[in-house]
Amino acid sequence: MIFRLIFNVMLNRPTTRKLFDKGMASQERSRRTPQLSPAQDPRPDEAQLRLALDAARLCTWDWNLQTKEITWSSGHERLFGASVGTIGRAYAAFEAHVHPDDRAGIQAAISRVQQNYQHEFRVVWSDGSVHWLEGRGRLFYDDRGIAIRLLGVVMDIGDGKQTQDAAKQTNDVLELRTVTKQLEAERRVTEAALRESEERFRAAAEGSLDAFYLLQSLRDTRGRIYDFIVVDLNTHGAELISTSRAAAIGQRLHELFPVDRIGTLFRRFVRVVETRQVLEEEVQLALTGVNASWVRYQLVPLADGVAVSSRDISDRKRAEIALQESNRRWRSLLENVRLVVVGLDTSGTIEYANPFFLQLVGYCYEDILGADWFEIFTPAAQRQQVHTMFQELTTRELHLYYQTAIVTRSGEERTIAWNNTLLRDEYGA
Repeated sequence: MIFRLIFNVMLNRPTTRKLFDKGMASQERSRRTPQLSPAQDPRPDEAQLRLALDAARLCTWDWNLQTKEITWSSGHERLFGASVGTIGRAYAAFEAHVHPDDRAGIQAAISRVQQNYQHEFRVVWSDGSVHWLEGRGRLFYDDRGIAIRLLGVVMDIGDGKQTQDAAKQTNDVLELRTVTKQLEAERRVTEAALRESEERFRAAAEGSLDAFYLLQSLRDTRGRIYDFIVVDLNTHGAELISTSRAAAIGQRLHELFPVDRIGTLFRRFVRVVETRQVLEEEVQLALTGVNASWVRYQLVPLADGVAVSSRDISDRKRAEIALQESNRRWRSLLENVRLVVVGLDTSGTIEYANPFFLQLVGYCYEDILGADWFEIFTPAAQRQQVHTMFQELTTRELHLYYQTAIVTRSGEERTIAWNNTLLRDEYGA
């Protein structure tokens, strides 16, 4: 069977390609035509072919995939920096000159070949220098579709690689300059954005009605938090602790307030930093130098510290305490007075009944709370009339004083003189 070697070798120099094509055609013809005497053979002799291949800095190879032998053109050792005759037909002899880092790549490239083969690799010469080669070839099959030969060339691409490396180095320098300029521009933009963010933060902090503090954790050699240092605060924050902003920044928390007097707060600050959980609560303070007896504060964990926002709620807490005391006294009066006291919502649902009423009707508080007043305590014969009066009381404030009968748990009817008061919320409803 006659196999024709067809290459599509893309070389940078047209002369080199012509020399290679001419040499390979000569080798192919020599395998399929009778040998002629030098006088009869019009083809270039071996010396001319070798000269052409040497000039082009390439060699040919024919790898028999069945015998695993490689046939090289003469003088191929020069491309590998080896002595003549040291690279035989075995693949291992060739591979021994390939750079160790490129051997797996060659194997992978060959295993992927379906028709054309192309791969760049490095070889190590006997003097230790490293050179770049490129292999190109084509795979041939027999009539059964079995790959039997891989034919090709190996060429020196060192000059091209140097040009590529120089161009790459130039491009790298240009790219580095471009990236440097971009990073510098981005740095300026970032710094400007950071300044703007800080200015907004400062404006928001100063405009806030709350006292605001930024505290940085101080840790011992074992990593435990033993104190906090004031990094920043707003004007309200300085006023709340009776100092100036300049005097407070850089102060430790335990220098501003004695340890034994803020131990509970300090432990809460530490817990927020360690758990990364926001804490919000109202506390009563008894600290010298703090212009508030009650504060509502929120602790927000930072990278290694805590942000504290605090508001003086002393006036509100005093009002709440006064209201609670007033409600306590009023409930005490209702609980102890010998009068019937009942509270209904606008639908007639029972919301409150004092002990005297419960004793009168024979019910427990749990029995009637949330029940319908008219269904339980109004006689059936009067239910419609009393319900109408109740509606007129809640909508038109009529019938503030009237008498009706109620039914006790035992079924006894008791007549009650009612003095009605309509209660309204803060919106007048």
